[in-house]
Amino acid sequence: MASNVAGELPSGKKAVAASALREGFHATNPTASGNNSPAMKTLLSLLIALSIPAFAKNKEITIAEAPAGVQATVKKATDAGATLEKIELEEASGNKFFGAKITDKNGIRWEIIMDAEGKVTSTEQKKPKKAK
Repeated sequence: MASNVAGELPSGKKAVAASALREGFHATNPTASGNNSPAMKTLLSLLIALSIPAFAKNKEITIAEAPAGVQATVKKATDAGATLEKIELEEASGNKFFGAKITDKNGIRWEIIMDAEGKVTSTEQKKPKKAK
């Protein structure tokens, strides 16, 4: 079992995971050596640390802070009658994308995801805003 888990981890983490498995974590019964064993704590800490970078970080930016390609794509949408709600810089796994949240001229909300050149990679229709 140690080779399967360690094989999926970055090379620097393989030895730690394999050691944690050898020292008391049993794949078929993770509580066999006790929930508070150092090996269990090491393995759980390692798994948590490796999962954190997978989550995207979003930061709201102004249109002026967006790259020229993103500005041009947003301008096309607003020239067609859409209203810009906000732009977010979205970073995930070392890649940067920009999400523009707009409401089109028919009142339908959209999120347009694009790269730094303004090339649209996806669009998603959003739920209408709740009335206050």
